[in-house]
Amino acid sequence: MAYDFRSMIAHTASRLSEKDYLVYKRGGGLESVTYGGFEERVRALSEAFLDLGLEGASIAVIGETSPEWIITYV
Repeated sequence: MAYDFRSMIAHTASRLSEKDYLVYKRGGGLESVTYGGFEERVRALSEAFLDLGLEGASIAVIGETSPEWIITYV
């Protein structure tokens, strides 16, 4: 089976949905995003970009390294 990046995320999320994908510091404590949560956020952002008419467009993302930046990059 050939995989593109989107299908690899979906496949991994289906197997490890409740496992932590990212653990990071925020506001003096630790927060986490599960594989399932990561897939949901990536899907929601990609749908928002499509709704804005950005399919096939190049965009720039400027910001500090954060879980949100990683989701945007994917």
